[in-house]
Amino acid sequence: MKTRNILTAIAAAIIFTTQISCTKEAQSPSVAGGGDLGNKNTVTHSDWFSAQWQTTNLINEYSKNVAEITADLLKNGKVLVFGKGGFEKRQASILPSTFDANFIDYSVMPGTIKFSLQGSGVVSQSFLFRYITIPADKLVSATSLDYSDYHAVCNYYKIAE
Repeated sequence: MKTRNILTAIAAAIIFTTQISCTKEAQSPSVAGGGDLGNKNTVTHSDWFSAQWQTTNLINEYSKNVAEITADLLKNGKVLVFGKGGFEKRQASILPSTFDANFIDYSVMPGTIKFSLQGSGVVSQSFLFRYITIPADKLVSATSLDYSDYHAVCNYYKIAE
């Protein structure tokens, strides 16, 4: 009888421990590709955002602070930046790209994406931008995924468009 009670207590403890660890894991905030926001090996993405352009020497510039962009991510992973909108109401396109009569480019440094807009066209307030960060262990070969195709990237990494 004592052996049976001991075995029952051990089984209950194992089941209880398993449920606690599963519950804790399931409650972690998730991002694209699974995982939690504190994990540096997780695909992350922004919502669509607009730029507050500042004109310097006929070039419009905007800097976006992005804590997820680290030196390691820049060295081994990928930072994809897409734009959409403008007067043409363009679909999402990888940057650099031309929108309306303007060329939009970007550069990436740890913690920051710096956008630049050059051209003779009027700057549309409907330009929107989005970045996706992909750590090295989540990359696939370019023959398996066209990283310049916004819809393919979102589909592969399960990112809501």
